[in-house]
Amino acid sequence: MTSEKKTSESLYLTVEQVRLATSTWLIAQTLPYSARKKIYQRATGVIGYRQKHNCEARKYHTRTTLKQLQSKGINIKQLKTCTPPDFIDYVAL
Repeated sequence: MTSEKKTSESLYLTVEQVRLATSTWLIAQTLPYSARKKIYQRATGVIGYRQKHNCEARKYHTRTTLKQLQSKGINIKQLKTCTPPDFIDYVAL
C-alpha cells in the first residue's frame, strides 16, 4: 500500500458527497426515467462543483500554510516524520 497525494487524478468523495449521491439515488427510485435522469445530472453537477472547489481550496490552504511556516524559518523538508516506518504495514492489516 502506498501513500498517494490527492490530486485532480485521485480525487475522493467527502462524506457529504456520498450522502448526497445516496439520498439522490433513494429519492429517484420512485420516479420515471426522465425525472431520474434530471435529478442524477443535478447531483452530479453539485458533486463536481464541490470536488473542484475542494481541490482549489486544498491547493491555496497548502500554499498559505507553507508560506507561514517559511516565514517562521521552518523548512518542512528538513522535518523528521512522526510516522513509524512499519505504520503502512500496520494500517494495511
